[in-house]
Amino acid sequence: MFDTATHLWRTADKETRLQAAEAYWKEDRPDHVQAIAFIAQRLKLRPKTARNLPPERKAAYLAQFDSLGEAMCAQLWTAFHLAHRREMLSTFLDALAIPHKQGLIEGEPPAQPSVEALASAIRQLVERFGAGEARRYLSILALSDPVYWSGLAEAAEQAGLPATAG
Repeated sequence: MFDTATHLWRTADKETRLQAAEAYWKEDRPDHVQAIAFIAQRLKLRPKTARNLPPERKAAYLAQFDSLGEAMCAQLWTAFHLAHRREMLSTFLDALAIPHKQGLIEGEPPAQPSVEALASAIRQLVERFGAGEARRYLSILALSDPVYWSGLAEAAEQAGLPATAG
């Protein structure tokens, strides 16, 4: 089993959490409404006051909170990977021969990759980006589409990368 997005968030260093939160606020997203409500509730602000905070302040507030909920943490990690780890995403998809544009799968994904192909791609990730970064990315990938990426845990084990840090 891979780590949950919440566990990844709670165990990430402050700098990485801030990078994720900043990436999250750089795009106009419908889920910002939930994040603004969360900030307002936690800081005891009026929603309008929280909404009007500059993106840097909203990012700093989100980065300091440990308990954001699974969905919010997953959104933050997705924004982080798209903003700061595109090369990793591209490396993984290239290793699997999955067509993509800068790490985002184009069109319908091809047939589900085999465990062997996934294990080979995971080895490449670990070699190039380190076990911790690879594990975090694979955790988020497994959460994003548990059916398509169902072979990731077995492949990680074959590649010598435990699915969880603990």
